[in-house]
Amino acid sequence: IIAQALGGKVEKFAGGWSVGRTEYTIDGETLALNAWHQDQVTQLPEGAKVVGASDFCANAALLYDDQIWTIQPHPEFTQDFIDGLIRTRGKGVVPDHQLQAASALLDAPTDNAKIADHIADFLKKERL
Repeated sequence: IIAQALGGKVEKFAGGWSVGRTEYTIDGETLALNAWHQDQVTQLPEGAKVVGASDFCANAALLYDDQIWTIQPHPEFTQDFIDGLIRTRGKGVVPDHQLQAASALLDAPTDNAKIADHIADFLKKERL
């Protein structure tokens, strides 16, 4: 939403969905986070810098002039929440093989606490 509001382009990605535990490189560190999206930023707005990506999502985390930081995956989504999405919203929308793959990784750890610290540090950062 922020990328689009600032002049970027967001669209349903032709490559399909990202669902469940996914590894992203964010600020040079590999982090496992939960995803549930088909929409992606496909054209950056002016002034946006890519600070996170995955093999599936090239613009997964963006920085806007050190004032706004956005992220495509859902660090607020727990494994239980992803399981609920798989069971109640995924069938008939997300390909079955992706739902099965995401289900198989429900017990794998994620780095929600690390990304929460990263977000907190960004929000607390002193700015001019």
